[in-house]
Amino acid sequence: MNDQGNVPENERALRESEQRFRALVESTSDWIWAVDQNGVYTYASPKVKDVLGYEPEEVIGKTPFDFMPSDEANHVADSFHRIVESGKPFARLENVNRRKDGELVVLESSGEPIFDADGKLCGYRGVDRDITKPKHDEEQLRQTLAELERSNRDLAQFSYSASHDLQEPLRMMCSYLQVLKQTYRDSLDCPGLRGLRTVHDAVRTHKHTGRFWPKRWHLAVVGRAPVGVVMVNELRGRGELTYLGVVPEARGAGLARDLLHRAVRNTAEMGLGEMGLAVDADNTPAVRLYRAAGFAETHRRLAYFVPKENLDALAE
Repeated sequence: MNDQGNVPENERALRESEQRFRALVESTSDWIWAVDQNGVYTYASPKVKDVLGYEPEEVIGKTPFDFMPSDEANHVADSFHRIVESGKPFARLENVNRRKDGELVVLESSGEPIFDADGKLCGYRGVDRDITKPKHDEEQLRQTLAELERSNRDLAQFSYSASHDLQEPLRMMCSYLQVLKQTYRDSLDCPGLRGLRTVHDAVRTHKHTGRFWPKRWHLAVVGRAPVGVVMVNELRGRGELTYLGVVPEARGAGLARDLLHRAVRNTAEMGLGEMGLAVDADNTPAVRLYRAAGFAETHRRLAYFVPKENLDALAE
C-alpha cells in the first residue's frame, strides 16, 4: 500500500501530466505516432484502430511504408528520407494507406523532429489525419468543374443572356442539360425524388407550362464554368418560374438570388405583369429566397408521386 503523501511532488506532477497527455491522445480524432530515425514506429495511439484498422501493437515495429501500396511507399519514402536529412518539421504530407480490411485511405501526416541531449536526431513524432472524404469531395468538385467547363465551351453564347431554339444543334442542347442535371445533386426541393428525377422532367415541366421555349433558359456562370440554371415560361398571361437550381459547390454565394432576379427581368421583358412559381414548403432556403424577393404564398396543394416499380406492382 502506497502512501500518496510520500510521493515526491515532481513525480506526482509528472504522473498527472502523463495522465492528461494520455487522455488527450485517446480523445483526439487523429492518430498520434512516433518513429525512430529509421522510420520504425515506436508509439501508436489507440486511434490507429479507427484510421487503419490495426491495434497499436500491430503497428509498433513496422514503418509507415509497410501500410502503403508499393508505388506509394516508394514515392513517400523518398520524401521522408529528404525530411530526415533536413531534420526539419513537416506538415500536410499526403499519403495513401491500405487499411487492414483492404480499403485505401488518404492520410495527411505532420510531424516534428525529436533530438537527444547531444542534439542528434533520433526520430519524429506527429499526427496522421484521415482526409479520405475531403479528398473525395475535392476530386468530385474538380471533375464537376471540368465537366462544366467542357460544357461551357459549347455554351459560351449563353451566360446570363443565353438563348437558342430548336434549330440549334442537338449537341448544344445535350451539353446544356448536363449542367441542369448537376443542380439536382443534394437538392432540398422534394428530397423524396432524389435519384428519381431526371433533367427531362424539368424540360417537360417547362414545355407543359406553356410552350417549349429554350430562349427563356438562362445560366449563371462563375469564371468560365456554368453553375446554375433558371427556366421561365408564360402561363395564362403571366410569367411562370418552372425551374431554378444551383450546383452544390456554388450554393450559398447568392447565385440563386441573381438567377431569380434574372427571371423577374425576363418576365418583364416578355411584357408580363406578374410571375408565379411552385416550391416545396419544406425547402426552407428556397422559401426564404422567394419571400425576400417579394413573392407571397397564394395557396397550397399536395402532390403525390408513385415510383415506376410501385406503379408496375399496382398494375399487376
